[in-house]
Amino acid sequence: MSSLNSNVLSAIKNAGSPTRVRWYVMGCITLVTILNYVDRLNFSIAGKYIQDELSLSTQTMGWVFSSFLLGYAICQVPGGWAGDKYGPRDVLTVAILVWSTFTALTGLAPDLPTTRFIGVAGSLMVVRFFVGVGEAANSPNSNKIVSSWMGSHHRGFGSSFTILGIGIGGAMTPPIIAYLMQHWGWRSSLYLSGLAGLFITLLWQWYVTDRPEEHPGVNQAELKIIRAGRSERASAAPTKQGVMWRKMLSDRSVWGLLLGYFCQGYPIYFFHTWFFIYLVRVRHLSISQGGMWGALPYIGVALLAPIGGWFSDMAVRRLGRRQGQKAGKKIGGMDWHVLVRHLVVAGQQCSRQHYRHNSAVTGRRLQHVRGDNLLGYMH
Repeated sequence: MSSLNSNVLSAIKNAGSPTRVRWYVMGCITLVTILNYVDRLNFSIAGKYIQDELSLSTQTMGWVFSSFLLGYAICQVPGGWAGDKYGPRDVLTVAILVWSTFTALTGLAPDLPTTRFIGVAGSLMVVRFFVGVGEAANSPNSNKIVSSWMGSHHRGFGSSFTILGIGIGGAMTPPIIAYLMQHWGWRSSLYLSGLAGLFITLLWQWYVTDRPEEHPGVNQAELKIIRAGRSERASAAPTKQGVMWRKMLSDRSVWGLLLGYFCQGYPIYFFHTWFFIYLVRVRHLSISQGGMWGALPYIGVALLAPIGGWFSDMAVRRLGRRQGQKAGKKIGGMDWHVLVRHLVVAGQQCSRQHYRHNSAVTGRRLQHVRGDNLLGYMH
């Protein structure tokens, strides 16, 4: 720990005042992730209006929600591979354009020519599938840029900017999209989201580079800070090499990550998909109230993400890389469990005060909604 801090202090003293471009790049990553989650969640916020206007059943909506996840899952690995081969900045630029275009097309899906052959629900599934294809590239390529731009002493805190974007995007989407829907209809929220993507694409392509060595605004002092604690191999320019599939697939940590994300997917995507519809249809909240309550889980994520990144960095410095990362994951897992449990309990207590006479019916409806979502996802 002391050796690492002395390297950072020495880098600052020997190279003058460092620039702060790396933090602006992290800000761009947060902005892109905010857009990613606005475009991911706006369809679920608009779900009630879409169901009512297009006469879609709950099970059909489950299939539409799952079509996004299918495209998202299939293109995760290809998105990361493309970032390694062509550079994360350019790949993410294309990805933003793809998911923003198809987000805007979601509003036009009921009127597309494809409805003659596969129906309205089929058109929605196709469009949402391609939204998932585009958004799949966000996480692997954002992580690659964080790895290049943040020194090892700030790697956890740098990664928290992506999670911060998830929290901010998830917190602002329900109230903003609810307001837009109430005043201009559900299609307008999708069109505006797609338009915002075009402006963010221009900003991303103009300002961000794959590596700090390529950015004209980075001085030598900042480069030394970024490189402090890195090995020479990690600081060297990337080389072209094939994907080491055998090494990855034989690594227990890879399978542990896959299992962890598999188990994490169901509770998280309940909030991403059905939560707002559940609040409005089952708990009988107004659109504005549903927007407020729907934002609460993501506010918690936004507030705790930087703390989690800081704690991870501190744990790695004090306990070593392996034990420090384990400590961060254990604490984070317990915090997530406690947060979800308290949100559920608070929601139940609040609902009982206002809708005590509907409690039995509500329980059956919630089981029905969650069952349909699982059915759509599993198929």
